[in-house]
Amino acid sequence: MNIGKYHFVFILVTVACAGILLYSCNDENEFTLGDDFVESSTHLSIVDTFSVEMSTVIQDSVPTSATGAMLVGKYQDTVFGSISCISYCQIGLPSTISLGEDDIYDSIVLVLEYSKYFFGDTNSLAELSIHQLNESIELHDNGYLYNTSSFAYKNNALGSVQFLPSPHSTEKTVNIKLSNAFGIDLFNKFVEKSEIVSNEIDFLEYLKGIAIVSDESMQNIILGFKAVEGSPYIRLYTHQIEQTEVTNSYDFPLIYEDYQFNKIHYDFSNTCLQYTDDERTAISSETADNKAFIQGYQKIMTKLRFPTLPHILLNERGVIMKAELVFHPEKTSYYDFDLPDDVILYETDYTNKPTALLYDDDDNAKTAERVVDNVYHENTYYTFDITDFIIQEFSDSYFDVDHGLLISLYDKSYQLNFERIVIETESPAPKLRLYYMTY
Repeated sequence: MNIGKYHFVFILVTVACAGILLYSCNDENEFTLGDDFVESSTHLSIVDTFSVEMSTVIQDSVPTSATGAMLVGKYQDTVFGSISCISYCQIGLPSTISLGEDDIYDSIVLVLEYSKYFFGDTNSLAELSIHQLNESIELHDNGYLYNTSSFAYKNNALGSVQFLPSPHSTEKTVNIKLSNAFGIDLFNKFVEKSEIVSNEIDFLEYLKGIAIVSDESMQNIILGFKAVEGSPYIRLYTHQIEQTEVTNSYDFPLIYEDYQFNKIHYDFSNTCLQYTDDERTAISSETADNKAFIQGYQKIMTKLRFPTLPHILLNERGVIMKAELVFHPEKTSYYDFDLPDDVILYETDYTNKPTALLYDDDDNAKTAERVVDNVYHENTYYTFDITDFIIQEFSDSYFDVDHGLLISLYDKSYQLNFERIVIETESPAPKLRLYYMTY
């Protein structure tokens, strides 16, 4: 008799029956197949005693260009420190414009269209100012601009406005009146048929771009505005006097969406996140008051390591049927903020850089299942199915503890918001739950 062959068939049958066995566990999370079925015992155990080591990784810089959104404002956060946002873009020529001696200058404004996104308190007064750039916006060699990118602008503002934000109201725009000196100068260049306004290249030498800046007193709100072709735009108002007065307006729209970007500055002083100088230095949860952190725009991520998982290799007769990662947000951290839905996982190594994204069976980014206890806040948690990752790690009978995971917000959304998760790492601690078949 070929014992090895029948032993292999037994393992296949065991694996095939695992779905039935999972709900048959007794109070000790163990199931034994009877002697009538096979001579030896087979146990299905749920093991969650492996340590899960969490730390926080902050990426040095992330791309912020061509997101379709401008973010402007400041927010003072007790967890993530002070966040300030300045948005840069280039403005082009109108599609058609014809001005002559009969035209009379009226005014000039910058029109910002709400994107409906905001972070903070809309009951706080906002103040924005528009500044003309001193230097042209240039992309990096890879074609991107980053949260750390910056271009010099004039100290004197072209215009400013104070207003009460209403991103979800029927009033869809914020109009900022610009300097008449700037408007008249621009108007005269068209009347005089100046070469500066005859083509896009020369015009971008005249108006290299604008920076939209919030006032220093604005500490409680970050506002989102559209940054797509044609919006924002500068509108020039003129009129002619014929038999009746005829008014006209000309729009100078945003151009080259790739050149629009948001400069995002974090000041982590006096927070748990101040204990790192670069992304290769993770902040341990012990250093951060038994917390780990995730946030969108800065690409703040939680790193996971499983230092005791190699111990499972000591058992030579076993099969991992399922692996789940469970972690809990800190109870008081989401009273004022909604917990994000789209939470994903990357593989990583000792460099702390995100490498391979984890996918599900449909080739979509694998996302966590979120359960929210809105009543008692006692049983809110996220669950990831990381079976494929764990099985792959054991496939060569070796588990590299430096090959870990990064919990992040979904790439298509993190650049547009400041969603966050503060993870509790002590009470309750995160768990790696293995459904493990031994035979």
